[in-house]
Amino acid sequence: MNKKSQHSLSIVAGIAAVVLTLALFAVGGRPNAGQAFQGMYHWLAHLGIYWLIAVVYGFALPRLAWPLVGLIVAGIGATHEFYEITAHHHEMEYADAGINALGAFLGALARPSLSRQVTNRD
Repeated sequence: MNKKSQHSLSIVAGIAAVVLTLALFAVGGRPNAGQAFQGMYHWLAHLGIYWLIAVVYGFALPRLAWPLVGLIVAGIGATHEFYEITAHHHEMEYADAGINALGAFLGALARPSLSRQVTNRD
């Protein structure tokens, strides 16, 4: 992939990362959002969305090392859980923050491998 294509991918990913983050706060801020998925599906939803967000942020910020991308997205996840205290009027859900962080770091770790697959398509 040439430099111009990499730059275009970074811009599109940056826009997608911001949109995903805003959507997460908008949808996740609804009081009934926590009931959309029950049991194990609740954990998988947290894990999956933060994995996806970290992958997209990784493409948006390709010069950052994956642990830093994971830390940024884990911070977004923790911030979201603090936001839910006000939005949902409940206690801090530390388990949700932990699974958000796990998804963030797994997504950040996966992004370098996905980048190689994207760039080797030329």
